[in-house]
Amino acid sequence: GINAEYMGIELKIMEEKGKKISQELKFIQSDAVGKIICKGLAAVVKERPSNPVEFLAKWLLAYQSQLEVQKELNDTHTRRETALKTHAEKMSKIELENKKEKEKETTKVQKIESFEKKLATTEDLVDLFDEYAEYLKEMTNATGVYIGKLEQTKKEVKDYDNDTAHIDEAGAQIIKYISATPDHKYMNGQHIKMAEGVTPDCFIVQEAPPGGDPVPEDPENKENKKEEKKVDAEEIKNIVYRPEVTSEKRMKFFKVTKLGCYIAIPLIYSSCLMIESLESLVADYAAYQELVKKNDEIMKEYEAKVAQEKAEKEELEASKAGEGNEAVAPPAEEVKAPEPPKLEEAKEPEFKSKPVSYCICLDTMGQDREFSPEEKKFVIDTVKKYRTQWELKEKQRLTSDRKLKEEDKEKEAEFLEKIQAADEEENKHIEEKGLGGPEDSNEEEKKAHEKLMRWRQRVKQMSAGIYKDKILMFSQCNVIKYPRIMQTLFYLLCAKKENVCEPNTNKLFWKKAKILWNEELLTHLAEYSPVGAKPGAFTKYQTINFLEKNLEGIPEEEISKYSVCLAKLYSFLQLTLEVRKDDIIRRKEKREKLLKEREEAIQKSQQREKDREAAANSKKEEAMNAWKEEKEKKAAEQPKKVEGEEKAEEKAEVKAEEKAEEKAEEKAEEKKEEKAPPKEEEVFKYDPTEFLKEWDAANLPIEIPPEIEQEVDNDYEFPGSAPPAGNAPAQSLF
Repeated sequence: GINAEYMGIELKIMEEKGKKISQELKFIQSDAVGKIICKGLAAVVKERPSNPVEFLAKWLLAYQSQLEVQKELNDTHTRRETALKTHAEKMSKIELENKKEKEKETTKVQKIESFEKKLATTEDLVDLFDEYAEYLKEMTNATGVYIGKLEQTKKEVKDYDNDTAHIDEAGAQIIKYISATPDHKYMNGQHIKMAEGVTPDCFIVQEAPPGGDPVPEDPENKENKKEEKKVDAEEIKNIVYRPEVTSEKRMKFFKVTKLGCYIAIPLIYSSCLMIESLESLVADYAAYQELVKKNDEIMKEYEAKVAQEKAEKEELEASKAGEGNEAVAPPAEEVKAPEPPKLEEAKEPEFKSKPVSYCICLDTMGQDREFSPEEKKFVIDTVKKYRTQWELKEKQRLTSDRKLKEEDKEKEAEFLEKIQAADEEENKHIEEKGLGGPEDSNEEEKKAHEKLMRWRQRVKQMSAGIYKDKILMFSQCNVIKYPRIMQTLFYLLCAKKENVCEPNTNKLFWKKAKILWNEELLTHLAEYSPVGAKPGAFTKYQTINFLEKNLEGIPEEEISKYSVCLAKLYSFLQLTLEVRKDDIIRRKEKREKLLKEREEAIQKSQQREKDREAAANSKKEEAMNAWKEEKEKKAAEQPKKVEGEEKAEEKAEVKAEEKAEEKAEEKAEEKKEEKAPPKEEEVFKYDPTEFLKEWDAANLPIEIPPEIEQEVDNDYEFPGSAPPAGNAPAQSLF
């Protein structure tokens, strides 16, 4: 056992030594030791030096130096490769950033071009405000953009008020926000007074008091003031800029205050879309064309005169040259050409206009930064473009209206001939169909019938005849005169106020209303009937009362000067209201008359029944009295009986009564409470049939008219009556 244990220990020692020898052998065989020593020994064998150890030592030192040089070269190469790689990555990154920046710039340019294209193609630029706000936000990285309009406060209006009831002459000016980016929609409908916040400074012109010192410069706007010196006269003034809103005490906030800056830029443009401007432009342009024509005629006369004098001179010279050998006459004095005439300068007329003011507001609240100079310049430049394009658009639209007026004026004579022919045809039609209606009609009914026939003829002319194209042409107009005529037609056909009027007013908004001024409108007009009941619910402004009032005060002669077609539409609407009102009143009077006749007939019938009953009762009473008299007379004529007979008769009667009582009792048991019939001779009999037959023949029954159907006309309010409530809303045509 001991030997075995000893042998085990010895084996373990040998294994550990083997492991150590194996590790040492691996180290000697490695490239860093064995390989190099082998190379050195190979060099010793090859050179066979006298002192191999010294040679090997020097060789190893030389080899080490060579390795260090090679390492340095390798390190240098590695560093160079790393540097080249780093440079390539950097250049690639720069190139990528440049590419992204270029793409971003290209996208920015494309967005600018896209918006400016919309700016050039949009008819009314107020419709572009939402996109404009989003565009400014995207291009400047603003937190929010919102647009306000400078306007006067309005009075509250009711349905029956006129189209000027909202105007408040003593009202204060406010800035009302009408458009904003999606995350600032809460600003829409908000407003600030001119004494609130810093935004109203956009519209306040600061002036020095008479004889006083100039108004001190706003320290917050020093940067803007410096820039103003470098720009032209069209530069935008009164730009409000606050680099930090939290430090501005006058700032008004609609939500939680955050760090950032604020800028408000006034957008004030000259608006010429007014009827006054159109009328002035039409008159001035006609005068301008007349002056141009006059100048052309003067120049033609002048040129003809110059040509004539030149021809006379050439003829004279030719005649002198043809005289041949004759002595040459002394040259005549040279004839001077006539001086050009002095012409009156013809200038194209200017557009009458009035300022319309908006303010474009941007902020960076929550970003704690200012707008860069480039961003501020971009916003200001877009406001200028917006203003310029807006004024140009309105001038183009007003010029279009002027041309329409001129074309209409040129064709007016031909149109008047068509109207005259249509009027003659209308009169002829009425004569053929019968002027007064049914023969049993009274004078009033005949007039009503004639009006209705004329209306039916004219509604055809309006909806599908000679007036149709002229009426539809108004939809091409940007401004119109006498808008209440159009408004009356809309309301007559049950249009809703909010679809044709400016918000919170009763004033026609032609920009919105003219979309509905189309062939469908005329189709609805052709379907309208001015006669018959109208039980639907009508608003105040849809009633005949309001429509009559809406047309009051419009002189027909003045309308004709503006538009013959509009004057005809005006007279047609008046006729429509007259026919409708006459029909309502006439039917009401007729209905009341029939109701009265029926009530009288019912009362007469009831009275006849009473009289019939009274006559029958009287006749019955008369017959009864005659019967009684006859009975008494018979009783008086009978002879008096002797006393014994009388007593015997009395006894017989008593016995008869007793027997009758017994029988009555027996019958009472069979039929309780049944009374014995009276003696036939004592009963009064009367049959009124013959009498009533004779009475009915002499007094015929009263014929009661049938019940009158109730007719409701909710489109008219009778004076002093409460407005009727309809069962269902009137059918709206819009």
